[in-house]
Amino acid sequence: MPRSIALLALLPIVFAAGCQSVGDLINAAPQPSARVVGADLRNLKVDSADLLFHVEVTNPYTTDLPVASLAYVLDSRGTTLLEGAIQPTGAIPARGSSVLQLPARITFSSLLATLSGVQPGAVVPWRADFIVTIDAPVLGRVKLPLSRSGELPVPAIPGVEVVGFDVGSLSLDQAEAVATLKVTNTNRFALDLGKMAFTLDLANAPVARTSVSSAARLSPGESATVKVPISFSPRAFGLPLFRLLQGDAVNYRLTGYLEADSKYAPLSAPFTSSGRVGIGR
Repeated sequence: MPRSIALLALLPIVFAAGCQSVGDLINAAPQPSARVVGADLRNLKVDSADLLFHVEVTNPYTTDLPVASLAYVLDSRGTTLLEGAIQPTGAIPARGSSVLQLPARITFSSLLATLSGVQPGAVVPWRADFIVTIDAPVLGRVKLPLSRSGELPVPAIPGVEVVGFDVGSLSLDQAEAVATLKVTNTNRFALDLGKMAFTLDLANAPVARTSVSSAARLSPGESATVKVPISFSPRAFGLPLFRLLQGDAVNYRLTGYLEADSKYAPLSAPFTSSGRVGIGR
């Protein structure tokens, strides 16, 4: 309803009330309200993450309440990281409330370039300031300020390397071995390891494509070992590999990804390493 029409509608009430002014009636009119009811961190990866804000708007009126816009500014330590706005569809139902969702994608390369002194693996504080703009009867356009704060992890790629390769049995047709992987948490927050999927090359031969699960909890900087049974046919990769497996060491390359949980959100991270690993028997 346009403000001028709403004020005209109030004039008979003003005359009847006598001592009350239009301003008094406007000030006494019911006020819409808003609050931030949640902030979820999702899709946490080493290059980006999504923050999803949940803003609840309450409508005290007997008619639906349009929301003109929902704007935000996200900063850390006074430095702006993101800002934007959305125009929600629909309206807040009469004498009811609705939760509006506001997504914000954070790219860590931009964050690291903006915030001095922050390195991968750190945790940075954030503050989000919101303005909910609504078109209210009588009051006209109303802006409702809100804020929310929290912490944002900036993940570093965990270290994963092969530190042992023990051959149980070896023939041209079949090799049975156990690869020992060392996983190091390079972040300043704890990780609960989950699934690791990877490809292991020995002397450029892809001897294993497999996955393994681990329930290890890693504090910042802590390492754990994961043993992975491997079975393959040396004949499929040629006699040179068979001879290398009879030696003391072999070159390896490891590529894959791991999934881990944290107090902030589940993390999915790629990893790769290469080097030379001793052969045990």
